[in-house]
Amino acid sequence: MFKRLDKRVKMTILVEGIYYFSIQMLSQYNVLFLSLLGASGFDIGFINFLGAFLASLFSIFMGFIMEFYSLKKIILCGLFFDIFAMLFFIFANNWIMLIPAFLMYTQVVRQIPIADMIFVSFTKPEERVTIMGFSRIFWGLLQVSAPLLAAFIVNYFGGINVYGIRPLYYISIIIFISIFIVIYIFFEEIYLSKSSEIRNFTLNLNSIVYGYRDFIRGKRDLILWIVVRLLRDGFQYSSVLFLPLWLVEFKGVDAFKLGILTTIAIFTSLVSQVPVGKLAD
Repeated sequence: MFKRLDKRVKMTILVEGIYYFSIQMLSQYNVLFLSLLGASGFDIGFINFLGAFLASLFSIFMGFIMEFYSLKKIILCGLFFDIFAMLFFIFANNWIMLIPAFLMYTQVVRQIPIADMIFVSFTKPEERVTIMGFSRIFWGLLQVSAPLLAAFIVNYFGGINVYGIRPLYYISIIIFISIFIVIYIFFEEIYLSKSSEIRNFTLNLNSIVYGYRDFIRGKRDLILWIVVRLLRDGFQYSSVLFLPLWLVEFKGVDAFKLGILTTIAIFTSLVSQVPVGKLAD
């Protein structure tokens, strides 16, 4: 099946896999780094609230932008903000300097929805969810090694402290810049709408409001699903956010133990992807 896939789908799977490998390396250390630079529990919660709020605002516009603008340019825009965020992580000497980083990092452009749009646009209907499941497995296989590699790096540079964690951001900015260059050179321009629709499109507040109104009108199940996802994801995110901090500060977990626990969590999620994808198809 993989040989039959469109080149754009293959490229997306590969590039996003490397991208999320880097994201996974950092995932359990961002909050720890923020705390080590002096942020309190309230500060951490408030900064992440601002990041989530900003992401929600961008998502409202992004749904329309992705319909009428090049997906390649949108992906590059997201990577640009990720690279810029890494610079704040690298040079920060207090937690205040990390606020812009948390507002930009993975928040401006969410890569997975764009990847899924590419999958849906360039695969057969009966294969779409299977391809999505396959992509998650491939990304998961790459991510499985990320926490342990991060643990080795952190331990090598002195353990869970500012000096031990900071090298991860140097590595990540190199990965993000490399991905940016590869996408810029080799990735094709991808549009979801016809050229005539793109020429006639004007982005303004009225078009967004009326567009969403028309989209959800009469779709009770869709509205209920949105509410369920908001409640589920909100509570889940709030509990997961402080988990690394709790493990390190109250349970005495070191970098390697944290890496092992994260690897187990990734592997557990990984196992369910293919059967769920087949059932959905």
